[in-house]
Amino acid sequence: MPGTLADHQEACKTFLDQTKQLITLASAFLFAPAGFVALVKDTAALQQTDKIALFVVAEGVLILSVILGYVTIGTVAGTQNDGTYDVFRRATRCFSLGQFVSYVLGLLVFGVLALQFWFLGATGYPSTASGPGGQTAAPNTASLAVSAALSLPGPSNLGDLEAQLVAYHEFGGYDRDVRNVIEQAEAYVKQRAKSANKPAIVLDVDETALSNWTRITANNFAYFPAGPCDQLPKGPCGELAWEKSGQDTAIGPTLELFQAARALNVAVFFITGRDEVARKATEQNLNRVGFTGWVRLTMRPAGTATRSAADYKAPARKEIEDQGYTIIANVGDQPSDLQGGHSERAFLLPDPFYRIP
Repeated sequence: MPGTLADHQEACKTFLDQTKQLITLASAFLFAPAGFVALVKDTAALQQTDKIALFVVAEGVLILSVILGYVTIGTVAGTQNDGTYDVFRRATRCFSLGQFVSYVLGLLVFGVLALQFWFLGATGYPSTASGPGGQTAAPNTASLAVSAALSLPGPSNLGDLEAQLVAYHEFGGYDRDVRNVIEQAEAYVKQRAKSANKPAIVLDVDETALSNWTRITANNFAYFPAGPCDQLPKGPCGELAWEKSGQDTAIGPTLELFQAARALNVAVFFITGRDEVARKATEQNLNRVGFTGWVRLTMRPAGTATRSAADYKAPARKEIEDQGYTIIANVGDQPSDLQGGHSERAFLLPDPFYRIP
């Protein structure tokens, strides 16, 4: 080996420093795939086998890089012990090359994983649907905006979107997001209740107080205003028949908000887009699942329609104010539930399942 002993020692020191730096980088980057998956853990994309496989591969090769780095240091230690300081021996070169290649491969696999989550629309929502209250559905602009921003070639596949919505609802994402909003509303109600004159809150019914998830999934996110609903869990399930059946379940966090408001002597009003013909069933449904002690349920007069739910709900809130109440919080799942004012604070619950203008 050409060079002096001092040259070999310096080369050995430089080689070991670089090897240790690569070990540090690989060790630090071990958390990147796990952190990214945690960030998008409630998206349907994570339920796809190929995404999980990429995650496992990224973690595996980064761990391998760390192990090979320590083995490389071990081979050099032997030459330090015998005084040769040889970093060019076959074993050292092979393990060092393996360490570098594993690190680069880990970065590449993680990059592919990140791109698939980001560019394949793992967080998209459906572009069309309809909902209760007799309103014609409008496009869900969230999905369209994502597509435009990422320059996708066209709309996402409808079947994939439905799968993402089911995963969002069934794997905890929806419940978590609803609770986050309701906790903010409850905190404000508790803060304001004691100082407001005749405090009141207004709650929407569908996807705010009561869940239509059984009907929604039976219809595969389609909307049937009329017709029977007698083949559950299969569809079709007509909206009016479903409402009259009184089978809706309570949305837990909203029920907790309702109970907290009543404990503070805050009056609770319901304003829904449901038709007046479903009043008896809706009142019984609300009472059955725990919403008891409310002041009034305002329903749309039979056979009427407005361009927007806000055109009907905002005047209904004004009527409550005209009776001397202070509406400290208005909670709904549609922007149109909250538009038009007549409340101190408005709280929008997540609802990617349908849009009511």
